Amino acid sequence: MNICLISEEFPPATGWGGIAAYTHTLAKGLTNSGQDVEVISGVAYGKAEENYAVDLIKVSRVKFKIYNKFLKYIYFKILRKYINKCLPITLNNLEFSYAVYCRIKEIKKVKTINIIEASEYDLGGFFPILLSRIPTVIKLHTPLKLSYILNGLRLNIDVYIQNFLCRLIVSRANLVTSPSNAMLEKIKTIWCINTEKIKIIPNPIDDSMFKPNSYSPDSDYILYIGRLEKRKGVHILLEAFLRLNKIYPDIKLVMIGLDTSTFQKDKRKIFFCEYIVDKDIKDTAKKNIVLLGKMDRDKLVEYYQHALYGIFSSERFDNFPYACLEPMSCGLPMVYTRSGGASEIMEEGETGFGVVAGDSNSMYFAMLKMIENKNLLNKMSHNARLRAQNRYGLRLCSEQAMELYKNIIKDD
Repeated sequence: MNICLISEEFPPATGWGGIAAYTHTLAKGLTNSGQDVEVISGVAYGKAEENYAVDLIKVSRVKFKIYNKFLKYIYFKILRKYINKCLPITLNNLEFSYAVYCRIKEIKKVKTINIIEASEYDLGGFFPILLSRIPTVIKLHTPLKLSYILNGLRLNIDVYIQNFLCRLIVSRANLVTSPSNAMLEKIKTIWCINTEKIKIIPNPIDDSMFKPNSYSPDSDYILYIGRLEKRKGVHILLEAFLRLNKIYPDIKLVMIGLDTSTFQKDKRKIFFCEYIVDKDIKDTAKKNIVLLGKMDRDKLVEYYQHALYGIFSSERFDNFPYACLEPMSCGLPMVYTRSGGASEIMEEGETGFGVVAGDSNSMYFAMLKMIENKNLLNKMSHNARLRAQNRYGLRLCSEQAMELYKNIIKDD
């Protein structure tokens, strides 16, 4: 089967975000099962278009262009700068989508594309759905409007138009899927639509890459992986850890992720590292807070494998966080906030403990309970790996995707 996956984000050139991680993992799984997979993605800023293959996955990096000299001048010299003032997000998304459509037309000259899968977030499937007549699956990650609402950002005309176009491609798709029931509840709220026809298909994890390596309940560090930003609840985690560190002064908190200026001091924005320095923390405790910055995804595995347990501290909704799925696949027990899809990924009391989002007291007692029971940690580590393989393993999820694709093609 010839499958086209569309995602403006795709590693390494355009990031390792949730959509990029999903697309990369699915592409690998489908390729491993013998399918012909081509990923159409965006180019990094200032880079040229290119086509290449990595691990048998064909990748096309595309960018918007106009060949007619007169139209090119009118658009880039006159129209674009005015449109970009009020609709920068929508404009970028539609330009990417049109570039994708042009690439699809080129591919169709040499082979048939049986099915397309795209994300709703970047509107990559907009022009292909409207113009190509190829069966299409839209995967719900987190619609832009919902992302704005969750982050407390002001909605504007750009977001409303992007949201309208997003709903349009969802209505025109052959099938719409979501990784979590939590996302369906959010979709009901912001779109006021019947979600009965949206199918729940969990995101896959590359369980051959993210795997255990003799878990030890005697490890000396707790692990957090994700952006260091306020909505991820890292300040709540910090409070809970400082209480824990008074009882267990040798335990470290290792934090891996991009630092962000989402905290405030005297009405100015500061980074999380500054936030830590600004707090009244003893030097001995500060030494146990280790910030390692952003790290390549393949290097995370070793940290998962040797941690005592992991923390997912997000205060707000997360659809289907790989920050829970990856450590679970490595056999790492988790303390996680019940804020979206994390509660569906994990199994309460079996693979970790769920806590109230934004409550440092709840998080502290769960962290304390984990550290004081080595037998429980060993049991959770075993359960975590089994659950990851049996529910979200790469081969299993790829087979589920293939079954869906075959049914769509058959019914089209």
